[in-house]
Amino acid sequence: NAIAAVSDQLMSADPTLARKFTLTEWKALVRRAFGPALAMIDLDVDPAKNADTVLTKIRTALGKQVSGHGVLEFAFGCTLFGNAAVQPFIIGPVRYESRLDWLARKRHDGAVSAVTSRRVEQAWSGKRLHKRKPSHDSIGETDILEAVCSCPFVCSIATSGLAAEAGREKALTAARLATAAIALLWLNPSSVLDGMNLIIDRRLHSQKVLTYIPGKIVLAGWRLSHLPHGPWMENGEWEREFAKYSDHFGVAGKLLEYMVSPTGNVPQLKMMNTLAQALLWFHEGCRETVTLMAIVKYSAALDAGASLMGFGV
Repeated sequence: NAIAAVSDQLMSADPTLARKFTLTEWKALVRRAFGPALAMIDLDVDPAKNADTVLTKIRTALGKQVSGHGVLEFAFGCTLFGNAAVQPFIIGPVRYESRLDWLARKRHDGAVSAVTSRRVEQAWSGKRLHKRKPSHDSIGETDILEAVCSCPFVCSIATSGLAAEAGREKALTAARLATAAIALLWLNPSSVLDGMNLIIDRRLHSQKVLTYIPGKIVLAGWRLSHLPHGPWMENGEWEREFAKYSDHFGVAGKLLEYMVSPTGNVPQLKMMNTLAQALLWFHEGCRETVTLMAIVKYSAALDAGASLMGFGV
């Protein structure tokens, strides 16, 4: 409890830490820093002096950890459009690619071996793979197949200066907001978002419900949990739409940069924060299955959007 209290005080003294670490990550980091620091003190020395020594060593250890987080790229399988023949495109830190384009890029980056790349392509083409000898590379192959699964697209987000779990959380939020920004181009975004999904959020499955009427035999009714993909786009259609609405995606890109920023110090900070809140509530309202809860979330989105009037928007 005492270590947890110290970690809370250290985070309160530096607000940027709340963006770089989750609370769980930060407390674990502080706890690990205490061990070596406590092991070096002399219990016969004045407690106040020992406390200063321990705190100094902890700050030094934490400083190295805080500055040691480089670039991390998170990838999520997603269903975007009905046509997978879409050129890769970027909205701020969020990149969308067909899964084959993504695999080729990771192969070029050296993140995926030639063997894994070949076997993953075979699996995606419907071929049955021979069992592979357990290795680090085989684990990576399994991870790719499970993370992308049958999704035709991959959504990737690069972060810098964020701890692993904090980066994952912010990347996931950025991916959701980017998908919502794409859906806003349609007249009914909620219907479009029903088919645009990150596989980590929703997997397609059939939903069966048993309904009984006295004196009758009734078979179970079923429906799909959601649409299997977003709107069908003709070849080249999305590229034209993306260029047409470049201003829209320019603003969305700035918003997403703010979302994954390790410090939050971005131009038009208050406006970006307000836009992020509005888009997040809108996304959640579209995903909500309970009508009354959806109304509450849409209202929150409108409330956040109304405050943009203060920025002259």
